[in-house]
Amino acid sequence: MILFAYVITFGNNTALANTNVKYDNIDNQLKRELDELHIPGMAVAIVDSKEVLLAETYGNCKSIDTPFIIGSVSKSFTALAIMRLVEEDKIDLDEKISAYIAPSAYFINESDGNKITVRQLLNQTGGLGTYQRFGNAKITESYGQHQYANINYGLLGEIIEAVSGVSYSEYMNKKIFLPLHMEHTAATLEQSKENGLIRGYRNYFGFPIAGEPDYPDEHSWSTVPAGYLSSSVSDMAKYLQMYLNEGMGIISQDSLNTMFYENVYVDDNTPYYYGMGWTLTEEYTEP
Repeated sequence: MILFAYVITFGNNTALANTNVKYDNIDNQLKRELDELHIPGMAVAIVDSKEVLLAETYGNCKSIDTPFIIGSVSKSFTALAIMRLVEEDKIDLDEKISAYIAPSAYFINESDGNKITVRQLLNQTGGLGTYQRFGNAKITESYGQHQYANINYGLLGEIIEAVSGVSYSEYMNKKIFLPLHMEHTAATLEQSKENGLIRGYRNYFGFPIAGEPDYPDEHSWSTVPAGYLSSSVSDMAKYLQMYLNEGMGIISQDSLNTMFYENVYVDDNTPYYYGMGWTLTEEYTEP
C-alpha cells in the first residue's frame, strides 16, 4: 500500500511557535513530496493537546474523515486495550500468557506458551520469529531480546478477547473508539468499507496500481491487532490528543508512562527504544 495517513503532535502551541513552523511551507513541502514520491493520496494533521492546528488532504484523499489502513500503528491501540485490562486487574503484565489463552492453539511446543509473559509480547522480547504465525509459533534464540514480530500482537488480541469475553473489534469499539468519538475507525474490513475505506495501491515497477487490501485471515502472518485497524486522520488527531491529555478517562497517566517508558533498547543503525506499540528515539531519523 502506498497511501499514507500522517499525524504530527506538538506538546503545546508555544513549542510549535518556537520552531517557526509555517503551515504554508508544510503544505507546499507535502505537495512536492506527493509528486516526487508518486503518492496517490495522503492526509495530514498537526495537533497539540487542545486543538487541531492543521488538517489537510492531498491527491485522491478528499476528506479528513476518509479511513486508511493504519498498519503497525494498530499495535499502539492493542497495547492501550491491554493496559486498560491491566488497570481492571484482569491482566498481569508479568503473568505467563498461558494463564489467559491455551498455548496449544498457537504454538508447536505448548511449553513455549508457559515461558512468554504479556509484557514480553508487548515489548516483542518473547523470542517469537518475525514471520511466524498461529500454529507454527516457537521460541527462537532471540528470547529476551527485541525481535519485531506481528504474531506478538496477534496473541495480545487473543488475550483481549479471552479476558474481556467479547471480540477484539467489539472491545475496541466500546472501550476506545466510541469514548473518543472516533467515528471513522474500525477493527473489521466490513466496517472499514462501510466507513468509506480508501482504495489501497501497490507499486508495480514504479506505477501505483489500485486494488483491494490484503486483509488477514487465519493463515496470515499478520493480524488485525498487529496491523489492520482502519482510521481517518481526523480520528487519529483525537487519538493522539488523548495521549497529550493524561488519557482522557480512557487510561491513567501511570499506564501511559508504562507504555512509553518501560521499554527495551534496540541497537539497529539508529538506536531506539521499543515498548508497547511505541518507538522512542532521541536522535533524528531520516524517513
